[in-house]
Amino acid sequence: RDRFPALTAGDYWQSTSFADWGLMNNGIEPPMYSDVKDGSSWAVLPGWAANATSPSGAAKIVRTFKNVLFALNVGTDPYTVYWSSPGDPEAFPASWDYGDVATLAGRKPLNVNDGELVDAVPLADTLMIYTQFATYAVNISGDFKVFNFRRVLTWGLANRDCAVQFENSHFCIGANIIYVHDGSRIQRIADNVTEERFFAENSNLSRTFVTRDAAEHTMLVYYPTGTSEWCNRLMKWNWLENTWTFEDVSQPVVCITPSLSPPVQLTWSDLDGIGDGSWAALDPLTWGDFEKVDNRIRMFMLTEDDYLIRDQTTQRQGTEFYAWMERNLIDLK
Repeated sequence: RDRFPALTAGDYWQSTSFADWGLMNNGIEPPMYSDVKDGSSWAVLPGWAANATSPSGAAKIVRTFKNVLFALNVGTDPYTVYWSSPGDPEAFPASWDYGDVATLAGRKPLNVNDGELVDAVPLADTLMIYTQFATYAVNISGDFKVFNFRRVLTWGLANRDCAVQFENSHFCIGANIIYVHDGSRIQRIADNVTEERFFAENSNLSRTFVTRDAAEHTMLVYYPTGTSEWCNRLMKWNWLENTWTFEDVSQPVVCITPSLSPPVQLTWSDLDGIGDGSWAALDPLTWGDFEKVDNRIRMFMLTEDDYLIRDQTTQRQGTEFYAWMERNLIDLK
């Protein structure tokens, strides 16, 4: 906290990363970055508002695509996409000056009839840019334009973090529709009853967000109902079984993200009792063989009051749940 400058209080925080740098954005002040490895103080992005041909003010969304940063819904212009100069693992993007062709930074205004820019999410080697009512595919052009923009879908996105990649496709929550697409083909996946129930219960689409539980082949859609400020309801879609379930959430959720569990620090006491305690007694093992690393993807959750791990156990909120087994290819001869 001490490394942040004075910022306006708000609850619209968005973050991303570029190599070793973290980026934080509250949609009120200009987006900021810091080298999270060396613990440097947070500062406004290099080149942001540097001159008349650079974006300025706040940005609703900043995303990373390949070695470039993209900024959407900037200042008082919700229809123009901006991108930075290229960076690399040792150098953060230094310029946003779209007036200087040497920087390779640029901008692209999109059709205002497609609504405001909402989010940008990679799909393989393509960046899918979502507006309220349409979707654009962005690819490297290989010429002075840097990027090509193609309008590929007539469906958009309800809110940021409402499009998630899985199996070379995107799962998306639109303003009044739930769908999957691969950049060209689009499929409405929820039946009428499921779709109507979700949108009828949802009291604030601007709080809705989606994350993927890859281990369970499931999309998790968190949303608020009634007078709840944060998400107190969960809709789950299993893309292998094509099944939908609804659950109440015991603690309203602010955000959730999949990640590896932090490694447990190995200590000398962990090696007690192995042989005579000498290095020779460990042969052929090495120090790394004893590291306590949990390679499972866990779901880290921030609620109104706590920081939790959504564990994959044999219980759901302390209650045993049922599983099923199926046997195939039974020989009846």
